[in-house]
Amino acid sequence: MSSLEPAIEQNAIQTDELLARCMNRVALMERILDHFITNATNDIAPLLAAVGEVDRDKIASYSHKLKGTSLTVAAKPLAVLASQLQDQAAEASEIELEALVNQLQAEFQRAQCFVTNMQRSSN
Repeated sequence: MSSLEPAIEQNAIQTDELLARCMNRVALMERILDHFITNATNDIAPLLAAVGEVDRDKIASYSHKLKGTSLTVAAKPLAVLASQLQDQAAEASEIELEALVNQLQAEFQRAQCFVTNMQRSSN
């Protein structure tokens, strides 16, 4: 399995990996995740618009950006979907693009819930 393949029942965010990147500083990890949620929310809106307009160049660009952001915070399942959308932007049908972006939105919501639950449990 490649590093971009989703694992069954994989957490939305690999917190052990992210915490190691943050030198085991929980407060830093939480700030980074807050920024991730805000930035990804802002990035997904134009991605949805690009899919609605079938602007394949923008779909690829926004998906690429979201993939990088997701990998930075170890949100691997979201990165997988963003990568798939980026790779298929040029040739997928409108229906396929919409299906992928719907999966991506659902995974982002899962990541948001994961972050919210993690923050609640640390307080």
